[in-house]
Amino acid sequence: RTVDGHQIWERTLPQEIERVAWTRDGRHVVSVSEDAKMRVFDVSTGEVVFSFQHDNGIDGLSISHDGRFLATGQERVRGVGLARVFSVKDWKLVRTIEHPGTVNGVDFSSDDEHLAVIGDY
Repeated sequence: RTVDGHQIWERTLPQEIERVAWTRDGRHVVSVSEDAKMRVFDVSTGEVVFSFQHDNGIDGLSISHDGRFLATGQERVRGVGLARVFSVKDWKLVRTIEHPGTVNGVDFSSDDEHLAVIGDY
């Protein structure tokens, strides 16, 4: 709990967790890791409510300021990295954006009109 710092649950994942983020409504926490999986946890129970298997490790994670979208950044596969944008409402994949290398970070502009993607190119 963020109010008093009491730990409600914990999870151990098979590989290193790269990033975590809270959804804007506070109902979910999202993790991305080197096992190439994005996991969405219910904050109350710790149960996984959604997961998405990427093709390689995931280094980037960001949630839009209005809370509508979530973006991930994937390490490159055959020279191409990917940024993926998901709808937080139903966790559906909205868009995939190719990048000429690993995507180390993703971030939404303050008005959520743009997504910045950074990597090793």
